[in-house]
Formats: sequence, structure tokens, C-alpha cells
Amino acid sequence: MAIVFLLIILIVIFNVPVNSNIGGESGVLGDKDIINLDEGTYLQAYHTPGHTYDHISFGLYENNKLEALFSGDSFFNAGIGNCYSGDSKIAYNTVKDFYLQLPGEVKIYPGHDYMQTNLKFSLNIESDNQYTIDLLNDMQKKQPGEVVTNIDLEKKINPFLRFANNKIKESIKVKFNLSYLPSEEETFLKLRELRNNW
Repeated sequence: MAIVFLLIILIVIFNVPVNSNIGGESGVLGDKDIINLDEGTYLQAYHTPGHTYDHISFGLYENNKLEALFSGDSFFNAGIGNCYSGDSKIAYNTVKDFYLQLPGEVKIYPGHDYMQTNLKFSLNIESDNQYTIDLLNDMQKKQPGEVVTNIDLEKKINPFLRFANNKIKESIKVKFNLSYLPSEEETFLKLRELRNNW
């Protein structure tokens, strides 16, 4: 497993974009391309734009089952990456069409550990979310990086995955003084706007 983490770190650090030449290599890494590591163990590249237009994430498959996702800067525990070099509307589609479709048990390994800050932001949006409160309290007893989430937990704590939730929509309505309940997409975009300035 250590070699997998090292490979992912190197790929994420060098931010190999989809359809770009890999430094010195003759091949091109594209969406759904596979990097074989061992029999039944491989990485699959996924085009996950939003943070940047060419961002990729890597799914780790063991025994041909998706076990983990190395999401780089596209998706964080309890948050998503900023979109200064990308597009928030594209990030919304990536979350809706990719991240929310992943199996619940898939573990998330982001490029940075902003979980405590993201959980505090989540509570600023939804102050009574008990899952978020409990996780934040638990994290204060642990070392950075010690807590690993999965998609099921993210669906409970991450406001960027909960844009369809009426409590989140109501919070956005109040924070932006809207006269209407925002759509799912507008809720997501307003969340990103709030997080940019939080």
C-alpha cells in the first residue's frame, strides 16, 4: 500500500492533467486510463474538473473493487477545492455526476488535510448537524490525517454533497438574504462563494 501512496503523491504533486503529456513519457493519461500495480490492484484515472479544468483523481482498486479515491485538490474531507483556476459550475457537475455516485464505502484521501476547518465551516452552515459535531470533537483528540472518511460519511457532513438538503438551502437563503429557496446548483455555488471568503 505504501508504494500506492507514493505513486499517488508523485502524480498529485506534479498535477498530471488529463490529455497532457506526462513529463518525459510518450503516453497520454486520460479519463478512465488504468495504471496496473499488481495482479488485481490498479489505479484508474478519473477526470474530475472544477478545481482546475484538467484535474484528475485516482481510484484505487484492489481485487477489482474500488476501495479508495485519491482526490487531490478536487475534493476534501468535509469540503471541496477552491475553483480559482477552474469553474464552480463544473465542480457542481463533478460532485453531482461523479462523487455522489461513488459507492458509500469508498475511502477518501484528499491532497490536503483541511478537515477541521471544513467541519467548522459546515457547522457555520448547519449548526445542529450531530454527525459534524461528533466528528469535530473526535478529531480534536487525534493527530492530523488520522481520521479517514468515506463517501457515506461525507454525505452526512459535507455541505457540498448536501446541496439538495432543505436545511442547507434555508441556511443559504438566510445568509444571502434571498426571497426564495435556491436551487441545488445555486446552493452549491453559494456554498463555494461563502467558503472562498470564510
